[in-house]
Amino acid sequence: MIWTKEKSFHGSPQHVAMARTEKRKDAVSCFGRLGRDVLNELSKEGIGKRIDEEKTIHVRISLSELCRGRVSLIDSESRGSIVKGTFKIEAYPGDEPVEMASRLVNKLCSEV
Repeated sequence: MIWTKEKSFHGSPQHVAMARTEKRKDAVSCFGRLGRDVLNELSKEGIGKRIDEEKTIHVRISLSELCRGRVSLIDSESRGSIVKGTFKIEAYPGDEPVEMASRLVNKLCSEV
């Protein structure tokens, strides 16, 4: 884990912790740790809304709820402290990233 002290978009100081894994199994495990409720919410809202052109899934989680032991998604307009998560989709030419992400979410929901 790497910690840095930076300035936010609006100029206020913030601390950033970055954890990264290159192993697919570890990344899938971390994504699954969001929990069944969050994964179901992602599925219902449409996972495609959270995938960018770089084939990355973006999630924002409430830091205060996480400190209480609960994982809950928040929208990008939220003013509270957040934890950002990014998950790269392993997709090759001909693969549809949204479809692959949907299958992963459904698989994890059934396992969690």
